Amino acid sequence: MAQRQVMNLRVRHMAATFIQKVWRGYQVRHWYTNLRCSVVSFQCRARGNLARRRFEQMKQKGDAHSAQSTDEAFLSKGSSQEELDKDTKDLIEQLSSEE
Repeated sequence: MAQRQVMNLRVRHMAATFIQKVWRGYQVRHWYTNLRCSVVSFQCRARGNLARRRFEQMKQKGDAHSAQSTDEAFLSKGSSQEELDKDTKDLIEQLSSEE
């Protein structure tokens, strides 16, 4: 009789320990998931603010400089609107001659 009570007490203790383990694991996983979502959201907002701040600083440094660098980048590619128009006309002529 005493052994049965001890065994029953051990089983109940193990069951309670298992339930606590599962519950604590669930709580920690849930906490970690919320933490990761919060960190990603915070990083997104922080990076957006930094990008906006840098953009404003670039605008304040001078629009002429940025426009000049854009023009230089376009010209450095070795193409111009005339060349593009010529290539387009040549392509249209080739397609119409094939028909």
